Amino acid sequence: MKQFDKKNYVEDVRRKIPGYDLMAEIIFRAVIPNYKDTHIVKNILCIGGQNYEVQGITEAFPTAKLFLIEPSQVMIDVVREECLGLKEENIRYVCDKFENFNVEQSFDLCLCLLVIQFVEDIPFFLKKIHNSLGENAMLILSVFSKEQLEYWKYFALHMGADFIQVQKTYERQEEVMKSLSRNEVENHLKNAGFHNVEMVCQILPSIMWVAEK
Repeated sequence: MKQFDKKNYVEDVRRKIPGYDLMAEIIFRAVIPNYKDTHIVKNILCIGGQNYEVQGITEAFPTAKLFLIEPSQVMIDVVREECLGLKEENIRYVCDKFENFNVEQSFDLCLCLLVIQFVEDIPFFLKKIHNSLGENAMLILSVFSKEQLEYWKYFALHMGADFIQVQKTYERQEEVMKSLSRNEVENHLKNAGFHNVEMVCQILPSIMWVAEK
């Protein structure tokens, strides 16, 4: 998998994931405010989160404790550098895979954006998130759309791209991350025990879901 340049990581993410800023805007200006109005949030779980998520969470919930779990120390260092003005005592950085994380308390909210397609055992991963949440807690999940990947493939062929090259590129994409359809994501969430599973929006290649425990 391509490694992002630490010095330009934030710009690299925004450039390579179309609609990333808009997805964050919808989360922190629409989804979370509605949830905040009806729920007390003390502990927040952020899996593979970046500085936009950390800044948005701490702004929305200034007294809540945030647990950021990320397997790359480089990525954690990037987030720390970008979030120097935030209250460090309210943020716990954990360098580990979520699958290995020893959950010591229940969480009121979980953000997991563009992560599960890189997870080996998705049912186990989502079930562990479910078990980590308190009653009526919410999961905000986003994934890359399988339909968008298929669209890219046929669009490239329609525009005259070489079939063999397109097929090789598409196969490499499948090696890097799993390709999940809307129905697959919904079924995974429901099988993990979530209810009120709702597809909130699709922003270019990314689909965002909200699910409750």
